[in-house]
Amino acid sequence: MTKRLDQVATGVAPEVAAMAVSASGSRLRGELIKDRLQLLVAPVCLVVARVASPARGPLCRVGLLSVQEAGYVQQKVSHLMSSTRSISPSPIVALASMMRATMSEIQVVDFHTHVHPTARGGLALQRRFQPGAPQRSGSLSEMLAWMAKIGVAKAMIVPWMPAQDLVGELVAKWKGDGKLTEADKLRKAQNLIVQRWRRLNKWGTEAVKAHPKKLMTLVGLDPILMGEALVRREAEERLATGAIGLKIAPLFLGCPPDDPRMEIVWRLADKYRVFVLAQSGKGGYQGRPAWGHPQHFEQVLRSYPHVKIQLAHLGMGHEDVMAKLTAKYPNLYTDTSTRAAHFGTSHDWSYREAAKWIRRIGVERVVYASNYPVADPAAAKANMEALPLTPAEKRLIMSENYKRLVSKG
Repeated sequence: MTKRLDQVATGVAPEVAAMAVSASGSRLRGELIKDRLQLLVAPVCLVVARVASPARGPLCRVGLLSVQEAGYVQQKVSHLMSSTRSISPSPIVALASMMRATMSEIQVVDFHTHVHPTARGGLALQRRFQPGAPQRSGSLSEMLAWMAKIGVAKAMIVPWMPAQDLVGELVAKWKGDGKLTEADKLRKAQNLIVQRWRRLNKWGTEAVKAHPKKLMTLVGLDPILMGEALVRREAEERLATGAIGLKIAPLFLGCPPDDPRMEIVWRLADKYRVFVLAQSGKGGYQGRPAWGHPQHFEQVLRSYPHVKIQLAHLGMGHEDVMAKLTAKYPNLYTDTSTRAAHFGTSHDWSYREAAKWIRRIGVERVVYASNYPVADPAAAKANMEALPLTPAEKRLIMSENYKRLVSKG
């Protein structure tokens, strides 16, 4: 019985807590029980409704409820259970189903995807960063179909590419070409990759125009490769045509975010009051340093208090630093991209651990994201919904927090 109660505690708690609050007034505050004590209160309140006498209920023994209050909760929960028996052989299952229906009303927003105009780009991205055959095409048409299938109302395009890596690969490919000097090869490769990236940025704004209710987009930037003048021009053009923020990936820039060459990104974000999405986490990819370590962002957070920064992947191995920084800086957020698809597996946290860390970082600072097509969007959403968080917390993460990031206030 206790095991079954634990399994449905997340869904049942808010309903039971509301009843308890109406009985106990100032002693039990609704949001406190809903958002912080649900895993205790829900199963215990249900036990109170099942045992013989409120006077012997666990809540009475620990002094959380008086006998009268426990009796009130017992009466209300029993009434709720009896009202569901006509539609389900198990009242507990009926209660859980009712709360799942509430979750289904959330307008889920996937705030970090790497969708591409066609399957060619999406497949190439997956082959670069994932072992084995790609599981998804990464095309816009596929993502829109996924959104409809799994219930995602809106998604953000992150038009990014490992540009400096691509430049190096082109130069290596032309190694045997004696018609060009090494400097000419480098210059030609840089121009080609920058042009390709700018086309991707432009496509993102065009996709938003075609699907304004379903899509948002950013401006992908590399100040090291593009240079300050082009970064400014690209950002201003794309922000004027529908982009809502800027994107950088320090791990692939060869420098940390507080490097002086990155200053143009923060100045532009501050000027136009837009947020910046940045790769964050440990190093190791091809032996690179952790340029995206959350600690490298502290000086930026301090120097640009009006610039909101979204660090991807929950800090990817540096969650403790992320939690310390969110406690100090109200302009810092993070997202669940890549991570959510692996919650509950051997590749990441258990559901309980994920909920614990999300709360340590702050549920009001975490934004739901899948990292499609590199990560499975269906698994990401299902895992987030399975976490032992309250419906109110899930609503913040999956539907509400992103609004503060896009707000220019």
